[in-house]
Amino acid sequence: YYLGSGISQDYYQAMQWFRQAAEQEDAGANFYIGLMYEEGYGARQNNSIAKEYYGKACDYGKQDGCDKYKDLKMLGYWIIQQHFTKSRKTIVSHDIFSTAETLTFTRFFNHNKPR
Repeated sequence: YYLGSGISQDYYQAMQWFRQAAEQEDAGANFYIGLMYEEGYGARQNNSIAKEYYGKACDYGKQDGCDKYKDLKMLGYWIIQQHFTKSRKTIVSHDIFSTAETLTFTRFFNHNKPR
């Protein structure tokens, strides 16, 4: 059902069969469930669930599962790092803007105060 070889392609039906095999600790089935979650085939796209199934595939001996698990783990780290970097830039630029406003305000009043 996953590839549609000789039958019509049906990701939902493929997911059902893969789940049955995954319950039996089949490494390939766990890998394909991970792939389906990663790509959004027959399930809502979800990298966290995909990583979980890739991890199971890896535990059951499928090297591709180990590789995909590592890729998603690094992707998650990269996204968190990018979010932190963007947040830090926002804070820094806000601080610079506030400092510039403060300096302008101070200069204005120091320059225009009566002597």
